[in-house]
Amino acid sequence: MNRHIIKRLRSGVAGLMFSALAFGYGASVAAQPSGTGAPATKTGTLSIGFVDALTGTGAVYGMPQFEAVTLAVEQVNAAGGVMVGDTRYTLKLIHYDNKSDATESVSAVRKLLDLDDVRYILGFASTPATMPVAQAFGREKGLLLVGNAAGQAITTQGARNVFRARAPNSYVGSPLGNWLYKQGVKSIAVIGDLNNAGFSDLYLLAKKAYTGLGGKIVAEETFQSADRDMYTQLTKIKAQEFDALFAIGNVEQVAFIYRQAYELGYKGKVYSVSAGTAAQFLKVASPEQMKNGTEVYLVAFDQNILGPKGKQFATDFQKRFKHAPDATTANSYDMFWVLMEGLKRAGTTDWTKVADAIREIGAPERALLPYSLLNGRLFDSNGQGFAPIGVFDWKDSNWVFREFVPGDAEGFSMFLSQQVKKK
Repeated sequence: MNRHIIKRLRSGVAGLMFSALAFGYGASVAAQPSGTGAPATKTGTLSIGFVDALTGTGAVYGMPQFEAVTLAVEQVNAAGGVMVGDTRYTLKLIHYDNKSDATESVSAVRKLLDLDDVRYILGFASTPATMPVAQAFGREKGLLLVGNAAGQAITTQGARNVFRARAPNSYVGSPLGNWLYKQGVKSIAVIGDLNNAGFSDLYLLAKKAYTGLGGKIVAEETFQSADRDMYTQLTKIKAQEFDALFAIGNVEQVAFIYRQAYELGYKGKVYSVSAGTAAQFLKVASPEQMKNGTEVYLVAFDQNILGPKGKQFATDFQKRFKHAPDATTANSYDMFWVLMEGLKRAGTTDWTKVADAIREIGAPERALLPYSLLNGRLFDSNGQGFAPIGVFDWKDSNWVFREFVPGDAEGFSMFLSQQVKKK
């Protein structure tokens, strides 16, 4: 990782205490003074692991999550730690860079479990680097708390110790296909990272819903996760007749699609799925090249629609890291608070009891996103949570929220359970 980033992450945390105190962390954990007859509060250190892409192309998703969790850890520690049972714990964050690589990811998790004796692991922004971990983690002694990785199969492994509050991308699929057709878009040309399960799962369900209503797909072109040159695919697409271009993939690649399609003379409508921020898009494409864009994705961090908590988080984040939070910051940040709530409710650091407690919780008070609860619980029987789907139009060099697209959390949860039974 870049040295100046490491230096910033290791710097002091003055000014963070008030945010955590406001929500009860550290407010009642002071040790009893000696001589009062009451036992002093026990203290300890609780290690939390974090694995994600901190360098390379995947860092655009991994670093925002790492910074968000770093902020949360610092807030809790600045307020006196977290009270679990009769012990006040200071949190220690141990992190590894998986470089968006599956082998590196597995190696990092093994280090955390076997060498660092960590039982709680956060992070995981990309599906390819997460899947081999999720597939085997049911046999491990600990909890896997997945952030931004969007692959459907992450929570269909039948593991009772894997949780993810962010819905899989596929949850967006059918509602997106229905919504797109109802916008009057009768034909689309598709270009996407369709070999990545995190995107192909969504696209296949969107395609089924869209074509089921009568929509036509005139072209399907694929690129790889690290590609930057999509001129060949876009040239093929441009020779077709269609109502709109549909792009799906990581933000950098989707931004290049906007730019290169415009450079090739395409001035029509573009619908995309990337969950990228305006700032991320503008690193690649100009406002003019983006002007006909609309993004549809699971609602991520956007302080303009998340109310006072969102604005306070943005203020704290900006003060700490000297830049605004990205869309993916909320995913691992919320999972951190899921863990804190589970620890407090369990009253122990025994990971099996913490897992049981997490299965029963609603949305933590510190969570940023507006989750759809199932019977009052954040997670279904698969350890999966659900957030709303939003539509954002490009206006004045920014993504501007237009509307929510209705999802079906209960129905999709049943669908996931059916996938588990097939294994």
